[in-house]
Amino acid sequence: AFLGDIVSFVLLALALFIFIVKFLGWIMKTKVGAPPPPSKDQELLAEIRDLLKQRAL
Repeated sequence: AFLGDIVSFVLLALALFIFIVKFLGWIMKTKVGAPPPPSKDQELLAEIRDLLKQRAL
Protein backbone atom coordinates (compact mmCIF):
# COMPACT_ATOMS: atom_id res chain seq x y z
CA ALA A 1 0.00 0.00 0.00
CA PHE A 2 2.84 2.39 0.87
CA LEU A 3 4.60 1.75 -2.43
CA GLY A 4 1.34 2.35 -4.31
CA ASP A 5 0.87 5.67 -2.52
CA ILE A 6 4.39 6.75 -3.44
CA VAL A 7 3.83 5.85 -7.11
CA SER A 8 0.52 7.73 -7.11
CA PHE A 9 2.15 10.77 -5.52
CA VAL A 10 5.03 10.81 -8.01
CA LEU A 11 2.65 10.50 -10.98
CA LEU A 12 0.44 13.28 -9.65
CA ALA A 13 3.44 15.52 -8.97
CA LEU A 14 4.80 14.88 -12.48
CA ALA A 15 1.43 15.65 -14.07
CA LEU A 16 1.09 18.89 -12.09
CA PHE A 17 4.66 19.91 -12.92
CA ILE A 18 4.15 19.34 -16.65
CA PHE A 19 0.82 21.21 -16.57
CA ILE A 20 2.34 24.19 -14.74
CA VAL A 21 5.36 24.35 -17.06
CA LYS A 22 3.15 24.23 -20.17
CA PHE A 23 0.77 26.83 -18.73
CA LEU A 24 3.57 29.22 -17.80
CA GLY A 25 5.14 28.75 -21.23
CA TRP A 26 1.84 29.65 -22.85
CA ILE A 27 1.44 32.72 -20.62
CA MET A 28 4.97 33.93 -21.41
CA LYS A 29 4.44 33.38 -25.14
CA THR A 30 1.26 35.48 -25.15
CA LYS A 31 2.90 38.22 -23.07
CA VAL A 32 5.93 38.64 -25.33
CA GLY A 33 3.96 39.11 -28.56
CA ALA A 34 4.57 42.21 -30.64
CA PRO A 35 5.91 45.33 -28.98
CA PRO A 36 3.42 48.19 -28.66
CA PRO A 37 3.59 50.91 -31.30
CA PRO A 38 5.71 53.93 -30.37
CA SER A 39 3.93 56.75 -28.61
CA LYS A 40 3.66 60.24 -30.07
CA ASP A 41 6.54 61.40 -27.85
CA GLN A 42 8.76 58.59 -29.08
CA GLU A 43 7.90 59.38 -32.71
CA LEU A 44 8.78 63.05 -32.21
CA LEU A 45 12.04 62.20 -30.47
CA ALA A 46 12.98 59.83 -33.30
CA GLU A 47 12.23 62.56 -35.84
CA ILE A 48 14.40 65.06 -33.94
CA ARG A 49 17.19 62.50 -33.74
CA ASP A 50 17.03 61.86 -37.48
CA LEU A 51 17.08 65.60 -38.24
CA LEU A 52 20.11 66.10 -36.01
CA LYS A 53 21.90 63.23 -37.74
CA GLN A 54 21.22 64.79 -41.14
CA ARG A 55 22.43 68.18 -39.93
CA ALA A 56 25.68 66.70 -38.61
CA LEU A 57 26.57 65.24 -42.02
